[in-house]
Amino acid sequence: VRESVKKSLLDEDQSQEVMYERIKNLLHAMARFNKFNSVVLGAFGCGIFGNDVDLVAAAFADTLSKVPLKNVYFAIPDDATFEKFRSAFLKTKSEREGQPSTTSKSYDTCSSAKN
Repeated sequence: VRESVKKSLLDEDQSQEVMYERIKNLLHAMARFNKFNSVVLGAFGCGIFGNDVDLVAAAFADTLSKVPLKNVYFAIPDDATFEKFRSAFLKTKSEREGQPSTTSKSYDTCSSAKN
């Protein structure tokens, strides 16, 4: 049922636009209005809501490259999702290399932690 409702509300392109817009608004609000410079985030919507992990990771990676947050950490418990986020950030970093930098932000990766 959820999938049929999802399809009836937005097509895939609209869904991607909405995802990017929501992530952009969230991060800009954190940086501007709350004056945060460090945040801990999760893979929003990738669990029970079934959002595409690659899309969510790419949206965060792209948006974070344009937002003035100094330290951003992702709490992602499973290795598969972590690797998709890691790949999205590395791709964004490699695409930005060679272009004039508008920020001093760098991306470091780490391995996921297991209990």
